[in-house]
Amino acid sequence: MFNLPRYPLHQWRTSFLPCVLVGALVPSSEICHALTDSPALPHLFVVSSVTQPSATAAPGAPTPASQTGSGPAIQRVDGGAEHSLGIDTAGRLWAWGDNHVGQLGDGTRVDRTRPVQVLDNVATASGGGWHTLILKTDRTLWATGFNSFGSLGDGTTTDRKRPVKVFNGVAAIASGLRHSLARRTDGGLWAWGRNIDGQLGDGTFTDRRRPVRILTGVLAIAAGDSHSLALKRDGSVWAWGLNWDGQLGDCTDIYRMRPVQVMTGVVAIAAGANHSLALKADGSMWAWGDNWGGQVGDGTQIDRWCPVKVLTGATAITAGQGHSLAIKHNRSLWAWGHNLYGQLGDGTRATRTRPVRVLNQVVTMAVGGNHTLVFRTNGSLQSWGRNYYGQLGDGTRTSRNRPVRVLGFPAGTMGYPLGSDIFGVRDIAHKAGLVGDQ
Repeated sequence: MFNLPRYPLHQWRTSFLPCVLVGALVPSSEICHALTDSPALPHLFVVSSVTQPSATAAPGAPTPASQTGSGPAIQRVDGGAEHSLGIDTAGRLWAWGDNHVGQLGDGTRVDRTRPVQVLDNVATASGGGWHTLILKTDRTLWATGFNSFGSLGDGTTTDRKRPVKVFNGVAAIASGLRHSLARRTDGGLWAWGRNIDGQLGDGTFTDRRRPVRILTGVLAIAAGDSHSLALKRDGSVWAWGLNWDGQLGDCTDIYRMRPVQVMTGVVAIAAGANHSLALKADGSMWAWGDNWGGQVGDGTQIDRWCPVKVLTGATAITAGQGHSLAIKHNRSLWAWGHNLYGQLGDGTRATRTRPVRVLNQVVTMAVGGNHTLVFRTNGSLQSWGRNYYGQLGDGTRTSRNRPVRVLGFPAGTMGYPLGSDIFGVRDIAHKAGLVGDQ
């Protein structure tokens, strides 16, 4: 039976999507190793970690993060609509926030205001509307949470409170509101789940309970509310699905059941609920689509059907339900768009139609529907924005317009986003000079 929304259908967030990172943060040899199609599975970019055993829990009970911050060091994060995910230096997946359909994967439907341990041997994970995709170090894909439209890809429409295995040979994942994407090791893009707007890209409007193949030669993927993006190895961006607000960027408002080419010369992509971002090799960031909250960042609140240039000097991008963020070369964090819950982190709740500088010394960031997570250069994991279900991980349900520390994890680890393809499909970033030799 369909589970009624806990919030409006548009109030969500796609998975954090591939971004390009500044090479100065770790030795170039480590970055290049991670950005090549090597079968090696490195524990990513750990410069200095403080990893200690997690607290002992009763058999079968979720393990909570330490209240003192002396537990495992988190190195990668992601945000779902109302939940958050983190992976520590030992490859353990932690989750917190909304759990009403089992999207945390801890075997319960209990919301968590602080991180709980879920699964071992995890490489990366992606938070969707009410479901989570998990990629393990053996390249197997697992999924948990809401499944009424087949978004878990296990051949059923049964919600899962614990992760179930979907398929093998996966290199990258992206979760949409009700659909899912995966890039396999051969560069093939697969999609499944809700397809009412053509977001799967298979030429139909039929929901799929199992993955279907859509494209080849894919480098990176991004999933929005009801649209999808793919970045091919030649730097071209392809889009399909819902296009009511111009989120496909093809300068029309026509829904597309099959991928259409939108841009060239791109090295990274991100999808918000109904808007999209692209980062070019020259560091310019482009945006298009829904702009009701100023999330495009062009100084207006007018929807854009064609890509518009918003920012220069960017090295990383991500998008939430109605807000957008970018990191620049100098490690400054910039944010813009809807800010009702303080998700921009600028200390206000004012909508921003142009990028505003929020923080310095930021390594990387991830977003949820209306919340934001960042790693600072001192290794601390911080969050802000909407917190109705504990998605900030600070032990409360109080929304924040300034950064607060996520409980239970010590500083000391350089963090990288879960949306990154840890098996190294973005060597194009190195070639473009965005991740360069130091």
